[in-house]
Amino acid sequence: GLVGSEMCIRDSYLASQFKYGEGLVIKLVYDAMATDNLEQVWHYDKVLTVSTQARETRQGTKMIAKQMLRLIQRLHAIPVLDDYQSKIRKGEVYGNPAIVFALYVFNKGIGCSEAIALYGYSVISTMVQNAVRAIPLGQFAGQEIVLRSFSQLEKMTQEIQELDASYPVSYTHLRA
Repeated sequence: GLVGSEMCIRDSYLASQFKYGEGLVIKLVYDAMATDNLEQVWHYDKVLTVSTQARETRQGTKMIAKQMLRLIQRLHAIPVLDDYQSKIRKGEVYGNPAIVFALYVFNKGIGCSEAIALYGYSVISTMVQNAVRAIPLGQFAGQEIVLRSFSQLEKMTQEIQELDASYPVSYTHLRA
């Protein structure tokens, strides 16, 4: 119900998968882009993908990344996203939506903290909408969960800013 869904989002997703996975990779992509180190970005793509145990999750993540790339490229010409898509097609990297998002917003001049929070909000909203459809949870109750998740998301965004590149290895162990 409501309490279980909310606890799952706040305690499970935000404090682990988001903090040491998708949220952290956005920060690390920003760090790598600031020093023009695309090889490091491609490395993060591989680390996040191989640390995901479930094949269905890996496949779904790759599909979402490819769809995001196609959509963004129809709207904006961003060479680094062309490079990413090319590497995915060649099988050199896998494709990760958090990395697509980070490369896009970095190139649009959005700050790192804002990027992490925006991505987190997007994922939380999607999770809640899925819960509203899957369990007896009303739309209003779902929006309350999203609203109450903001403070935890802000906290995670601040904590992520204090992390560095030593953490994706830990992320691998978290998921194993």
